[in-house]
Amino acid sequence: MLRILLCLTVVIPFSFGCVGDMKTMEKGDGNASRKVLIAGTESDFKEKVVEAVVQKLMPGEYYVKITGLGSLEQEDLSPYGAIVLIGPMMAGRIDRHITGWLKDHPSDPRAIVFYTRGSDDPQPEWAKPKLGVDAVSGASVDSRVDQHTEELVSLIGKRF
Repeated sequence: MLRILLCLTVVIPFSFGCVGDMKTMEKGDGNASRKVLIAGTESDFKEKVVEAVVQKLMPGEYYVKITGLGSLEQEDLSPYGAIVLIGPMMAGRIDRHITGWLKDHPSDPRAIVFYTRGSDDPQPEWAKPKLGVDAVSGASVDSRVDQHTEELVSLIGKRF
């Protein structure tokens, strides 16, 4: 029993407390007519998807600002036509920054959620989070970067 408790005191903080924010950066012309805010947590996979999304958008009239989920509350959201929130689903729950933002901005038509989870298997309807906005999900599998990029770029394009 002591071993189980010891394992839990080590595993749980690492599972839920070590997710850092994406680094803030800007891509494209700030005067572009199509502005996209991407706010997320960092991971190699999420950063690959974001980089691929930015590469797909850059030939067009887009400006993209990337920031961390923890910085989202300080952002002026008025200039953005699309807001992409990126984070993990752990233990059946979406990152608290995403759910908190969605609670404060219910059914915002600009919002798109991309969440990573432990499996690429289809989620049964009862297991899907009720977000009230468009969402893309999947496991952090490098072979899925292109698929998720296309899904996100398509959803972003529908916002303009």
